[in-house]
Amino acid sequence: MSEFEDLIGPLLKREGGYADRKNDRGGPTNMGLTQKTLDYWNATSPHKFAGKVRDVRGLTSEIAVVIYWEMYWNVAGCQRVPPRVREIHFDASVQHSPRRAVMLLQQAAGAKIDGDFGAYTDTAVAGMIPDLLFWRYKSFRYEFYGDIIARDSTQDANIDGWLRRMKEFT
Repeated sequence: MSEFEDLIGPLLKREGGYADRKNDRGGPTNMGLTQKTLDYWNATSPHKFAGKVRDVRGLTSEIAVVIYWEMYWNVAGCQRVPPRVREIHFDASVQHSPRRAVMLLQQAAGAKIDGDFGAYTDTAVAGMIPDLLFWRYKSFRYEFYGDIIARDSTQDANIDGWLRRMKEFT
């Protein structure tokens, strides 16, 4: 079984079902996916399921898994990071965007922070002790939550959920 298959179940559980919270900047979500993400995937993916569901409320877990594989796991380069870091990196790509997750990874690895998972990032990540990379990544992710709240104090309504989410990564 691939690591993605091992990690997608816990991710879907963390994300939950349909939600439309006033403090969620992404608007309505289902299984963590926004309407904007579903629209983009429907318009760009060659997958046989693309275009089958137009409203995020009707999203099925089968389609969500495909979207997470195509737009998050692969784009963030989750298969390229050490196993110790994969789950938190995948989760960050979902919650913050693949580009931001790569930036957090680069920051943790001491690489140039540009959001592009290239050869220099590969080298920096490979040169790190996986446990150290994990703990640095987690620390920078906490810092990023603080930055979000510093930019927009209304987002402090989300901190309890963010902290609960981070507790899963030990």
